Amino acid sequence: MTIKNAAENAFVYTLVSDQRFWFQDLTGCGNGPWLGGYQDPTARGYAEGATHRTFTDGGWRWVNESDGASFDTYYSWSGLEPNNDCWGVPETYVCFYGRFAKTGLEWNDLPNEGEQYKPYGYIVEYETASAIPEPSSWVLLACSGLAAFVLRGRKRT
Repeated sequence: MTIKNAAENAFVYTLVSDQRFWFQDLTGCGNGPWLGGYQDPTARGYAEGATHRTFTDGGWRWVNESDGASFDTYYSWSGLEPNNDCWGVPETYVCFYGRFAKTGLEWNDLPNEGEQYKPYGYIVEYETASAIPEPSSWVLLACSGLAAFVLRGRKRT
């Protein structure tokens, strides 16, 4: 999943704004589904604990940057996020965030450990064209269905 601009961020949020995809942390802030962002400590721009106000990139990446999305060109961090501040546990993943609210369009960095931070959902982006079977697959499926029908008919007689 990648988010390239504010319109795309708002659209994705509408898909997961239902409370069943969110949990409230100890401060009463809403943490939503995981997005496809993560902090890569091997990245050239990596900066531990740097906020979006003090870094050019911080090592934040999308799982699929092949479509041109980048944290350099668009981000929706909340307040002083990302701050890598979770009571001593590194925060290296991105989720939707509602600062002192149940839900929100902004982002937070969270750890991928600890019972209280298990996400209630995540967002997956995929190409629909790859989900459509090739025409040869349809022919194979039709032939196997026909064969099953013929064999089923033979057992009855």
